[in-house]
Amino acid sequence: MRKLILIAAKSSAGTFINLISSAIAIKIIALFSGPAGVGLFSLLRQTQQTAAIVGSIGGQAAIVQSLSDKNEDERLAHISVISRSVLLVTSLVCLVLILASSWLGRWIFGDLDNAALLIKWIAVPVFFASGSLLFSGIINSYRAIGLLSLVQIATGISLAVFAWLMRQSTSGPGYLVLLSVSSCTGFVCALYFCWKRQWLVLLSEGMRQINRSAVSREFIKVGLATLIVGLIGTGSVLIVRSIIAKFDGYAVAGIFDAAWTLSMTYVMLILSSFSAYYLPTLGMLKDNAIERNKLIEQYFRFATYASFPLILFVMLFKPWIVVILYSKEFTPAIHVMRWMLLGDYFKISSWVMAMPMLAYADLKPYVISELLWNVGLSVSAYVAFSLHADIEMIGVIFMTLYAGYFLYTYLYCKKKFNINIPGNLFFIWMAGFCSLLGLSYITNL
Repeated sequence: MRKLILIAAKSSAGTFINLISSAIAIKIIALFSGPAGVGLFSLLRQTQQTAAIVGSIGGQAAIVQSLSDKNEDERLAHISVISRSVLLVTSLVCLVLILASSWLGRWIFGDLDNAALLIKWIAVPVFFASGSLLFSGIINSYRAIGLLSLVQIATGISLAVFAWLMRQSTSGPGYLVLLSVSSCTGFVCALYFCWKRQWLVLLSEGMRQINRSAVSREFIKVGLATLIVGLIGTGSVLIVRSIIAKFDGYAVAGIFDAAWTLSMTYVMLILSSFSAYYLPTLGMLKDNAIERNKLIEQYFRFATYASFPLILFVMLFKPWIVVILYSKEFTPAIHVMRWMLLGDYFKISSWVMAMPMLAYADLKPYVISELLWNVGLSVSAYVAFSLHADIEMIGVIFMTLYAGYFLYTYLYCKKKFNINIPGNLFFIWMAGFCSLLGLSYITNL
């Protein structure tokens, strides 16, 4: 447990500074542009993240899973093949954004005047973000947590600094500059660290050392699953943001972004703090069932102990947090957060149980679980807003879906790996949820 805490602390430093920097940038946008500006910026950023997931063929997870169990020579050769694949797919994604800008602009932004122009130019931050995911994944595969933290810090600080420098540019093109600068900063830093540690080789040199087609098939097998899951995940949130903007306008979309971001910020702090170690270590313990199950139980315990106080803090102080990080105009977000915070308790625990699916390339249940959750979110949101439901209903949907997701992932681990959560730990976990549920009711009277 002590080792996990030390690793989590080292990794969370970069994540924490990145999140604080992002919060500063959002605060600046909120003060100068209001909820509508935040709504537009969040929609642009979600579009970038979705496209970058496609360009990087599933993001960091596929890269880490493909590289973590290789020896040094094999790893360098695989990096060469994976880099070439990501470059090719990213270029195709950027080309699609440019050629299909009119249709994509109408679908995502609705009647926004310069929608097509925004889609064309978003190809720039998408390219850098995809490259940053690639090289960050390589760093993560070597478990160089310190370097990964530095990449996160540089990315976040650049976003905050340029948000202030461009505070008067409260429009779509200005927001694209912010996304481009921060993504480029992360890309350059990650590339530099990989080059400095000699983790990169010439593409042609790597190709000569291995069977290129075999490596490509292996990477695509894992990458396709994480790509589908990542695309479903970021795509479903993009759809929800677009639905809210079209039904209730960009101001309400900004309110939703405040609730979503604040509910996810500390979750990302927890998950990112130990995901850099958990996923590659699971991959290394594939043939050691006792140590693997022990690791899963340790992470479930750590997730329970870490999540409860953080959720408790946010639940108690959410009205002040919203005002401090955004403004008084965003206070309706606390009604959505009430339910999302309860859903986060399930989300963090289910993440521990879901990672073995990815670590051991058990792709079918992994894809099915993500598909059901995200399709459920998109469809439920559309139905709710079609029936003129209040935005608080999004929070209820979020909590309900994650409760089901946790049950699914726990039953998977129980059946696949014979995982049994000790009775005392399960009691603590249940007591934590019941306490949060009661507090949620009291604070919303």
